[in-house]
Amino acid sequence: MEILESNGVIYQVRGSGACVRYIESRPFCVEKSYYLKTVVPYLNNEIASQSIFNYLTNDLKINIRFSDLFMRIGKLNQEEAAYLQLETHDPLFNYRKYLLFKQWSTV
Repeated sequence: MEILESNGVIYQVRGSGACVRYIESRPFCVEKSYYLKTVVPYLNNEIASQSIFNYLTNDLKINIRFSDLFMRIGKLNQEEAAYLQLETHDPLFNYRKYLLFKQWSTV
């Protein structure tokens, strides 16, 4: 995993082997994650290589309420095709998950 900072506003998390999920030893999907620095003030490679979800809920005490899921069909770009060992422009099923949470409760 590696942490890539973008415009000082978000953390982008991705990595060569760690972001690819496998089924029966074949690459199945590529994961990329983005975190707002206003919500997640600190994130490093050590945290990213473990469970970011546990870090958010246990260390930062972020209460994740629910998520929205958006799906679309498209074509693989060059980077995704390389990760999945497929051809550029092969079919792609893309989904995005947005976690919504209550950051700090006053109750």
